[in-house]
Amino acid sequence: MIFSGNNISPQEIGMTLGMTIQGVYKMLKNKNINTVSANNRRKYIPPLEVRRIFQDRGFVYSKQNISFQIVKGGVGKTSLSFSLAIRASHYGVKVLVIDFDQQSNLTRSFGVNAKDLPIWINIFRDNVSASEAIVNVPKILTLFRQI
Repeated sequence: MIFSGNNISPQEIGMTLGMTIQGVYKMLKNKNINTVSANNRRKYIPPLEVRRIFQDRGFVYSKQNISFQIVKGGVGKTSLSFSLAIRASHYGVKVLVIDFDQQSNLTRSFGVNAKDLPIWINIFRDNVSASEAIVNVPKILTLFRQI
């Protein structure tokens, strides 16, 4: 799936769902889904509408592990991880983000104060359950719906 900025084009919906472009436009018309025009030639579908289309079609996201691991600081690992997680969740993907950074910048990006929560060293050293370290952050999604 190819993402074009904030939205997905009807062509990308067609490629993802195995439909022709004519079939996609017919489906959009039948479901009364409006497209957003970026210019006179390109149309896009907002994330919440894409999510609804995928759910209605029974689309199942494949499970993937994505890792950003560069030793050098300041190359965008945290920003990229945060943006990818937020964007994927807009389209209905269930996301687990693991922050191994000692400074917890990614965790703070999600608005979580992890001061009193177990961290990865507690899981390995103190036999804390990994599920105790997982924090559900659904509130963050409402803040970024318009991204």
